[in-house]
Amino acid sequence: MRSATPHRRSLLGLVFICVSAVTAAPDPFPLDAEGEAWVRGTLVGMTLEQKVGQLIMPRIGYRSTTDPESFAQDLAKVRDLEVGAFIVGGPSGKALVPLLNRLQEASAVPLLVCADFETGVGRVWDDATRFPRQMALAATGDPQTAYFMGEVTAREGRACGVHWPLVPICDVNINPQNPIINIRSFGEDVGTVSAFAAAFTRGVQENGGLACMKHYPGHGDTATDSHMELAYVEAERDRLEAVEFPPFKANVDAGVGSVMSSHVWFPAIMQEEGRIPGTISHHVMTDLLRGEMGFKGLAVTDSMRMRGITDVLEAGPAAVASVQAGIDGILVSEDDEEAHAALVEAVRTGEISENRLNESVERILRAKAWLGLHHGAVVNEAEALASLRRPEDVEGAMDVGRRSITVIRDQNEMLPLEPTEIHRVLLVSLFDEYRAWGRESFDPIVAGLEERFGHVESELLLSQPTRQRLERFIDSGRRLSRRDIEQHHTLTPARRRNIVARAVEADAVIVTAHVRVAAYKGAISIDEHQMALIQELCDAGAPLIVVTMGSPYLPTSLPDVPCHVLTYDSTEVMAELLAPALAGEHALTGRLPVTLPGIAERGDGLQISARE
Repeated sequence: MRSATPHRRSLLGLVFICVSAVTAAPDPFPLDAEGEAWVRGTLVGMTLEQKVGQLIMPRIGYRSTTDPESFAQDLAKVRDLEVGAFIVGGPSGKALVPLLNRLQEASAVPLLVCADFETGVGRVWDDATRFPRQMALAATGDPQTAYFMGEVTAREGRACGVHWPLVPICDVNINPQNPIINIRSFGEDVGTVSAFAAAFTRGVQENGGLACMKHYPGHGDTATDSHMELAYVEAERDRLEAVEFPPFKANVDAGVGSVMSSHVWFPAIMQEEGRIPGTISHHVMTDLLRGEMGFKGLAVTDSMRMRGITDVLEAGPAAVASVQAGIDGILVSEDDEEAHAALVEAVRTGEISENRLNESVERILRAKAWLGLHHGAVVNEAEALASLRRPEDVEGAMDVGRRSITVIRDQNEMLPLEPTEIHRVLLVSLFDEYRAWGRESFDPIVAGLEERFGHVESELLLSQPTRQRLERFIDSGRRLSRRDIEQHHTLTPARRRNIVARAVEADAVIVTAHVRVAAYKGAISIDEHQMALIQELCDAGAPLIVVTMGSPYLPTSLPDVPCHVLTYDSTEVMAELLAPALAGEHALTGRLPVTLPGIAERGDGLQISARE
């Protein structure tokens, strides 16, 4: 049975510590005598060029797995620049592990390898375990889900030679219009974000990995994607201390080993530095982070190819300004060679002191020793690949997804759907952008519904792309052909009338609205034509269930929808879980991690029992 009305609860309450004074924080890299000796001996034996190389962190990914010339360029960065780290992309562990081993074998000093494992290793590698987004974890109300995700991520990554998952995201998403954080956050509540992020950090670092809190000092109250331009947070210092800073401080106190800066401007705490990103602010990266918060670990930039930094400085000056501010690692410079040369010259001319450079190099070496890389960084390929997608890890990730599904409205008590009573199902899948379309986000929904309800009629509608972007997308060789896009994105009046007429005759109409959060997208909704179709289905009295797969804020624009379900993610994990959830094969117990003005409060969620 369901509760009579949605009820609210605070997921977690925490007592916050003001960060306006220096506080003690644990050493993230405690070493034994052997480790200390390796760090000292390695640092003393380095030339200036080698020291600077440790700060350079290029990308290796898809092209290197298929193009020998691209991989040769990666090897050259190890042999010529003697870089200290790489960030790894896709497509799979099978493709990347041999390349990572070759890079490690070529490097005189073991390489740190990081990756954007924001939903587990499976976000980057298709042969690894994938979890739902962070907001879905928060919807379970259980920080242990964050610990488990951190554990699996660290275990799979370390086995494959990736030591440094660039998570957790500590941004508090208090701006519903935020186009780049959104479901990547644990929500709008400071206590929830702090507790879940700290649990994730412990899960990573108690299982052999190096966690990274980001995007410091906070990207949750922006309406701009810093990939596209310099974002900013206008809040005063007291608001920053109450909302943005506490999750980072909680992670510092939990012993987090690294932090990623944000290309965000904070006027209230950067008055004398001008309109610049926090990445190159000495006040943000040194005075506040290391002085007031007491952080002692590695500080790395967000990608230096984002316009939030490239619109301000070119590659060389940006690298110099970052290190002057307190950064230890330059991630994905626009030009690694230029960044390296500029840093070497800055030290030679005294623009950066050698002591300042040594501080960063020592922190990098200490992280490597703490991870045990000085004992060997090459992994056993067969054992590494066998560690991926263990059945118990996949099932655990799926269970997190099940527990996160949130019902914020069910006025006609449609849920759970009874398979013996539902004979005609119409599925209408709305994708907010043509680039978001993929069979993995659509086919599992169709298959799951057909398995439970028999034949399912389906309609697929993509947002209208501009002609220029459509041409570029097709030319890139992506998943859709021109015919696919033209067929699926066109919503003519006749097609709309046909969908509505069939919906009225159906036993259940399921609309899945895939609202993706992605870099360079700049918006966070479905288009006006798709929105109008949902409203027309409401007005026609169709037996309608709208499932928002992605951003949870869509319901605020659709107040008339009688049944609304949130999944906080649009990937294959949630696509596979949708049909069994609607059919009542498990209880629906998720709680809303954000406020939806006029619709629902944070903590709301109908509790719907499994079908007997």
